[in-house]
Amino acid sequence: MKINKVIMLLGCVALAVAVFAGEALAVRGPQGVANTSHNLSTSGNIAPSNNEDEICVFCHTPHGSSTDGPLWNRNNSSVVYTHYTSSTLSTFVASTRTANVNPESMLCLSCHDGSISMYTVINPTNDVGQPTPAVGDGTMRDGFLNIQGPKIGQGRNPDGTVNPVSNDLSDDHPISFKYQAVHDDTSKNNAARLHTIAEAEAAGVRFLPENAPDADKRVECSSCHDPHVDYGIFTGDPNYKPFLITPNTGSALCLACHIK
Repeated sequence: MKINKVIMLLGCVALAVAVFAGEALAVRGPQGVANTSHNLSTSGNIAPSNNEDEICVFCHTPHGSSTDGPLWNRNNSSVVYTHYTSSTLSTFVASTRTANVNPESMLCLSCHDGSISMYTVINPTNDVGQPTPAVGDGTMRDGFLNIQGPKIGQGRNPDGTVNPVSNDLSDDHPISFKYQAVHDDTSKNNAARLHTIAEAEAAGVRFLPENAPDADKRVECSSCHDPHVDYGIFTGDPNYKPFLITPNTGSALCLACHIK
């Protein structure tokens, strides 16, 4: 129905400011989700699941949404992930090795851990209906079961083979921890190894919640990534690949936090 599509379009416009938990996240980089791999509709650049022509519906809905995110149209996983750790990592982060991932990052993992089909939504469109589910086997797949990655949370079995549904984040950058607590960890002399929050934010990093006191600001997936960024060669800026909030030329994004 055209009315439904107009409503969905208005919902997408409203989400350009990405309201989350009453807070408007600042837009980063050239916006244009229609031109990216996050466009799972028939107009996207991956094989679609069916004839769904709406773009935003795979993540957002103006009505009947989940409270987990901004007009969120997906159910998040309830699994507990294993986080990254190492002998040189802050004792604060090491203590959160099996902590729950915070809601902001769970939005990303609801697709990217591969445990739930990326075509499974809460509130499908009236004219098409529930998109045909792809296999939720830990692999990012399209409607024709072609692997679409990247998948986060893939671990290894004892024999070294891939375990696609291990919920293992131990080989990924740490998330869901308070940056200030790590920066102030004197046992690792982290003040000499990490920039301050103000310095990192000035260089483009986003801590969440953005309006929280520094002591409560966390590193999450969206500290470095923006799912709506267009990094296409002809339509956007390739320097923002893959979905970065600021270009990483010369490792600028990494060096926004890390003193090297």
